[in-house]
Amino acid sequence: MKVLVIGLDFAEGVSTKSGTPKPYSIGKLFVACKIDGQNARGAQGTEYQVDVSTIKKINHLPLPFEADLHVEDVMRFGKRESKVFDVVPTSLVKPAASAPGTGLRAA
Repeated sequence: MKVLVIGLDFAEGVSTKSGTPKPYSIGKLFVACKIDGQNARGAQGTEYQVDVSTIKKINHLPLPFEADLHVEDVMRFGKRESKVFDVVPTSLVKPAASAPGTGLRAA
């Protein structure tokens, strides 16, 4: 699936909240999805769970960038979720110019 990657996040460590040390590893990938509807236009961000090792492979790339996602549906706690198993960058996207003095991109 081709997507525009707009953000990523990951955290690793050891939780001691339960009294017993438990390692954790959490990765998230944020992509822009086209809004579909009769009067809709533009994009909205959505989040995918990704292994931290996959995030670390692409962490050096400037955002945003286009990529192919290798996604599979998995069952987690009785709910179906889409999990990203690989992210293959295809091209970097040149950011739009900001509106003068605002730091916001011009529409």
